[in-house]
Amino acid sequence: MIHLIAVCLTNKAVNLCSNSDNKDEYEILLYCIETIIGQSITYALLIFIGVLMNDLVKMVIYIVFLVALRGQTGGYHANSHIGCIAFSCIISALAVSISKSLCIEWILPFICFSIIYIIYRAPIKHINLNLSAYEIEQLYISIKRVISIEVISICIFIIINATFLVIPACLAIITVAASIMLAKILKQEVA
Repeated sequence: MIHLIAVCLTNKAVNLCSNSDNKDEYEILLYCIETIIGQSITYALLIFIGVLMNDLVKMVIYIVFLVALRGQTGGYHANSHIGCIAFSCIISALAVSISKSLCIEWILPFICFSIIYIIYRAPIKHINLNLSAYEIEQLYISIKRVISIEVISICIFIIINATFLVIPACLAIITVAASIMLAKILKQEVA
């Protein structure tokens, strides 16, 4: 469904903007439109789930921390848009739901392990990305920056006594580490 919508929009865009028959440009544009549609649906559903759970703020914090970091690290990719949307919604709803019953002391070893794991094992060199050595080095730098900003943000949440935001933020980092592990286990990475 998302692919069909993206194909229609891509055909319209190509007809309006260009008279070239460049297959590569078409495929890039198609991929971009599919990604935008898929991500928009996912974020809208996650916000809706956050409202239904009466935990919108926690859901937004979880999404922001997850997207900022996972955008740099990569990780598990579902085989379809529907699979990706369903997986994202289930994991996010679960994380926000269990954040109510967790305390910082319980999650501290997991967050420490996750940060170290991400720093040493990311980024995922996904088969479809074909990253150069320079791009990988830039991602390493970005990952360290994002992790630093997220850890500082968590510390600020603790200092200003917004501890209800600490657990969703930590769970987002733990989710990214788990996504990297899953991608490596399922061999979604090139050597």
